[in-house]
Amino acid sequence: SKQVKQSLQMASRKAKITPKPWQLDANAKLAESWGSETKFLFNHPRGCGKTTTMTMAAFTMLRYLDQRIVVVVVDRCELQQQFAQTAQPFLEAQTHLSVRLIQCYSAKDVSKAFSDAEEDEETLCLLVVTLQLFPHVTQMASNSLSSQMAVIADEAHRSHADKSLTSHLLRVTGKGVKLLMFTGTATKRCLRLYGHKVQRNGKLFYQAFHTVTEEEA
Repeated sequence: SKQVKQSLQMASRKAKITPKPWQLDANAKLAESWGSETKFLFNHPRGCGKTTTMTMAAFTMLRYLDQRIVVVVVDRCELQQQFAQTAQPFLEAQTHLSVRLIQCYSAKDVSKAFSDAEEDEETLCLLVVTLQLFPHVTQMASNSLSSQMAVIADEAHRSHADKSLTSHLLRVTGKGVKLLMFTGTATKRCLRLYGHKVQRNGKLFYQAFHTVTEEEA
């Protein structure tokens, strides 16, 4: 985890980004817990730099956690462009890591990205898609790629309201895909779907993998 923090600090300096302590802590914890978890719920309020944290998480998974494809799911096209604008300078600053940043606007774009990744085993991809396109990602996630693929979804509290999308999100975990869910309002249902179980005084609770309070932000 120390190595991850140092690497992120160095990458951030090159990209002229000043990382927040919780962004470094969240990614260090992600690396430490990678082998024992399949779903990671990040409860981060508005204004705490979620887009940057997501970019750092993608970098961490592609460089240190043996992932070849990271799919970022957002709920609007404007957020798709916003994420790409944040991620591009961060990735361009990596002289030792070559990642294709692809904004997918159609099922054809998704299909081509996965086909290219299957043909070239050295390819590392960061795909940015909207909620509407994610079912196509589920279909394209082949067994050969699924163990080296992770999904980052922004605003999990929005996506879990759609039962069909929830089904797709949870289905990919059965293929070995890791899920990173970001939200600023972790409802009880959101925690039950994407949080992890904790026993306290004989009672079962669900909590987020990583939480940032409004006071911290």
